[in-house]
Amino acid sequence: MPCHEVRTVSVEFRIGNIELLQKAIEKLQWKNWNTGEGSITIQDDNYNQITIDCKNSKISSPSYNEKKLTEISNQIKRAYSEEVINEVARKQKWFAKKINATKFQLQRF
Repeated sequence: MPCHEVRTVSVEFRIGNIELLQKAIEKLQWKNWNTGEGSITIQDDNYNQITIDCKNSKISSPSYNEKKLTEISNQIKRAYSEEVINEVARKQKWFAKKINATKFQLQRF
């Protein structure tokens, strides 16, 4: 009988641009620990690891349960969406105004 058990939980996670994902992770102040071929491994302040596999659209962690990993995934997705909106606004020469946590307004110059 084993004295401990390792469980890895994964959640679906779709990303189109890894560079914007890295910017979002930096804004969340997570440590971008390792970037591999199509995947990113990050750490929080307590050294809990999370791996984002962009090829298979999965986020997984041996440190978090499914509920907590889903919360973290949603937090990263919101930060990523904000980066995408800012990038589109920059390319189209629009102003991006944040109305609240989930709403943005884009205006032309």
